[in-house]
Amino acid sequence: MIKLLAEKGGTIQIAFGSGFVNKQINAISARRKDRILAHLKSADLTPDQQEEYADRYVRDNPLPRASIADVVTNIDHVVNLVGIDHVGLGSDFDGLWGELPAALTDVSCYPNLINELLKTSYTQKQIKKISAENTLQTWSTISEAEAT
Repeated sequence: MIKLLAEKGGTIQIAFGSGFVNKQINAISARRKDRILAHLKSADLTPDQQEEYADRYVRDNPLPRASIADVVTNIDHVVNLVGIDHVGLGSDFDGLWGELPAALTDVSCYPNLINELLKTSYTQKQIKKISAENTLQTWSTISEAEAT
């Protein structure tokens, strides 16, 4: 999917959710989801009660937190797969029950991510592409295509 997106000129937005960027945490998340679904199948609950149960279960059983290095590993993967021109930042700050990497919990933490990118040898020019320019280029291309 990433390769096709890049072939079409798109930008993959890297999600920050701990379960998205770390395989071990993803496995824990999958087991937690299975437990929730098993309970919901066996219980006679209204849709509102089901949602309340799932929210409470997630709150009471939080995932471990990934690291900023895990996010950078995902960025590296996409860069190695399709190139620097097709990578952006997706964040997921608006959801995920707060299950974001330590030191990357909201937009005020972007300097932590930028610092990690610099430590792993990304240049300022590459970081500008990842942080904004690639996404803006994609949007510009879409706008131009819609105008014609």
